[in-house]
Amino acid sequence: MTKEKLESQFVARGLPYAGNLLILSPDDALDLVRCAEHEHIPILGVDGFFLSPNSVVSPLEHLADYSRRGQAGHGYWREAEAFITARRKLGLAFEVTLGDPLPPAG
Repeated sequence: MTKEKLESQFVARGLPYAGNLLILSPDDALDLVRCAEHEHIPILGVDGFFLSPNSVVSPLEHLADYSRRGQAGHGYWREAEAFITARRKLGLAFEVTLGDPLPPAG
């Protein structure tokens, strides 16, 4: 499965937002991370947003960038889950950035 196909399965769950990002509730973001792990699609980053009718705020302390860690074959699913779980009660919504599928282990 490609990252685009996986993301397309979550479009209907996206929160109302004027931009072109797929913004998800904490539970839906966790579901996306778990599905990505099942499909061996790595997580490149997670961005937490405070959404309101008049603004979108993305504080740096709610941003996790796994894209430069350079550990080939590592999907960062546990790290992304922990990041979202630790912030799930703060009122944030999340964008999960997916990478290209990892080659099969072995």
